[in-house]
Amino acid sequence: MRWKSHVRCGVGEKLEIISNTYLSLLVYSFRSSDIEIINNFKTIADEVIILNQNYRCASNILNQANKLISHNTNRLEKELFSEIPPKFKIKCDDYDNTNQEASFIASKIDMLINKCGYKPNEIAVLFRNNSGSLKIEYALKKLNIPFTTYGKQKFFKYDEIKRMIAFYRFLDNPDDYILYRQAIPIDEAIYQHLISEYKESNKRFIDYLVDSKYEYLKLMAVRLKEIVDNKSKYDKSKLFDIILKLLFEDSYNSAKSHLIEFKDLIVNNELEHEIDIINELMLDDEAFNKKEMGVNLLTIHKAKGLEFKCVFIISLNDGILPSNLTDNNLVEEERRLLYVAMTRAKEYLYLSSAEYHYINGIKKRLRPSIFLCEIV
Repeated sequence: MRWKSHVRCGVGEKLEIISNTYLSLLVYSFRSSDIEIINNFKTIADEVIILNQNYRCASNILNQANKLISHNTNRLEKELFSEIPPKFKIKCDDYDNTNQEASFIASKIDMLINKCGYKPNEIAVLFRNNSGSLKIEYALKKLNIPFTTYGKQKFFKYDEIKRMIAFYRFLDNPDDYILYRQAIPIDEAIYQHLISEYKESNKRFIDYLVDSKYEYLKLMAVRLKEIVDNKSKYDKSKLFDIILKLLFEDSYNSAKSHLIEFKDLIVNNELEHEIDIINELMLDDEAFNKKEMGVNLLTIHKAKGLEFKCVFIISLNDGILPSNLTDNNLVEEERRLLYVAMTRAKEYLYLSSAEYHYINGIKKRLRPSIFLCEIV
């Protein structure tokens, strides 16, 4: 809202304040903001002018966002409107789980790009927390759709995830010493010496490691050989836990959140074999990087102030958005947050929820967000 007001300063002088920027009516307590500052603005200003025409959103998108935010009691009353005609109907779907949700959304993004003519950078996927990006990243990689992440690394660029991927591939290629090096940190000089000696031997690489003169490598190699020789006997979950213990026994806590998400992807994906998933994850990242500007993946907080032609807002479930149903002030703040997310969309808006989520490694059944009932 562009505003001009006259307020009384402390010494009784009249001070004119003119702002050429937009003053957001959507403020967040975690940034030490207080919505009462805006709600009380009329009491200290001689004149308040509300510019209530929206030039971004199609009228149906803005109307639904208005319908949502009208449920907040602690707000400045206003009626925003848009004269931009709708191009698409607002879509809203509920999925069985987050894997299915991500897969369907990726296919819809593929349709928008290849059939409707949108550029990848004109599309955004918004989520409440960064953990919401993993399944979307994976689904987009499978369809070879480039993407850009905001405020975080791409999930598959984290060191612990790259090590796990390398180890899974090593299980199918136990003589690939390059994969071994990627999975298990080792001093460069020792590694080069090992490889030089290994090439002169007639042993399997894993057997050569078992006979190594370096005691700490030998101890790990014994455990490694057992995994390689018996991998078919383990189910996905057990195998993941065994690898996890071998690679991260001393550093698991620092990498825990990423590894829990990765386990969910490996164990609960529809593909029968883990290596099939790993091979799909190993799509050519260089090819991705050569494509300028991909689909935007970011949290709703990061999206504030941005706009996109097409917006997908995912995992709209109670316990995620809103994160807490017992604190009414928090619910109102989270409703403002969803309002922000919805009004990032110019032409196409898609809302989705998933019944089953893995939260901190535990499978939970969540209801669709109460906010969805207020919109549709």
